[in-house]
Amino acid sequence: MESVNRFMRKLNEFMSQETTNLMSGIMSELNVKMPTGSQQAFDPYQVLGLTKDCTDADIKVRYREIMKTIHPDVTGGKTNFLASIVNAAYTLICQQRGMNSQR
Repeated sequence: MESVNRFMRKLNEFMSQETTNLMSGIMSELNVKMPTGSQQAFDPYQVLGLTKDCTDADIKVRYREIMKTIHPDVTGGKTNFLASIVNAAYTLICQQRGMNSQR
């Protein structure tokens, strides 16, 4: 978990204001929440806008729904950071649940 938080802090340092504004708009439109501040723990369910009692199918559907909107190929590379965080959240949930993380 600490490595994910460290990764997020490092990437945050390099983000431009334009990218931050674009990501904030997309995240609010999709109801995706990102942890804020270095003290807050990374909650992969919160990132995907899910609760811990959701089904495996719910997780896959939500991941695909979000990635169709924020994939860097769709946005011209402007959401690389957000896509990597959503991907990390999905991968972490799959590992915790013993799911196959094949997209």
